[in-house]
Amino acid sequence: MQPPLPSPFPTWHNAEYSAIDPTNPKHSAKGKVILITGGGAGIGQAVAHAFALAGATKIAILGRREQKLLDTKADLEAKFPGVDVYAARADVTDQAAIDAVFLKVANTFGNIDILVNNAGFQPALQPIKDAKLDDVWEAYEINVKGSIIVTKAFLRHASAKASLINFSTGVAHLPFMPGMSAYGGSKLAATKFFEYVQAENPDLQVINLAPGVIVTELQQKIIDAGIILPYDDIKLPAHFTVWAASPEAAFLKGKLIWCNWDIDELKAKKSELETTGFLTLGLRGFPEQ
Repeated sequence: MQPPLPSPFPTWHNAEYSAIDPTNPKHSAKGKVILITGGGAGIGQAVAHAFALAGATKIAILGRREQKLLDTKADLEAKFPGVDVYAARADVTDQAAIDAVFLKVANTFGNIDILVNNAGFQPALQPIKDAKLDDVWEAYEINVKGSIIVTKAFLRHASAKASLINFSTGVAHLPFMPGMSAYGGSKLAATKFFEYVQAENPDLQVINLAPGVIVTELQQKIIDAGIILPYDDIKLPAHFTVWAASPEAAFLKGKLIWCNWDIDELKAKKSELETTGFLTLGLRGFPEQ
């Protein structure tokens, strides 16, 4: 379909398609240790399912709601015999808790091969003058501070040439959207942070991924505000994440991409992506570096 939002590529997907099939051997996660923050519900839960489809048998899911984590663990282990799911209640803003969980995962499963930084917070949509400071700052606490805490723990326990997929958002780089200053600003800060993570750790595969527009609890605040967007199937970001974490997507290291874009069209730009600042954050009007 034609892109309903600004896009550098002509093809737009809003559901999973064969090229990102997690059962494709090229995208195999067999033998990999996977850790997903916010893994008990929504996109995180779907990502865990996709990695199980891709052959991963060691999956750790973290979140703040213990029962949802336990329900996801039970569901995955019932659907995928042989899959071992480690579920741990941990707030990404609690450094001691996150450090302890990452150490436990590494001791139980081995070093982490793929981290999916999915936990996030969408504050109420309000103009800046009306927004409650605590609500605004919670977005920065979870989306920025939480990303830093999780990443520092990951770097201590990452395997060689591990992958890190950070869920960014189009709001971080698209034009003004009403009431989105806290969410967009915090997600933009986190996205830039992960560009630095890639630059300082060239052996890693770090990709910022906009996971589309999915009807989740987080998205409900946007729906309640009366903002209607083109919604996507939850399997699209889940399956795309498996592909983005695979060696086939290594040419996208350090880039910001959308799961709605077609991977064959991305591959056609491989040379440009590997040698220029295409699909990275920057100031419009500056010469290409």
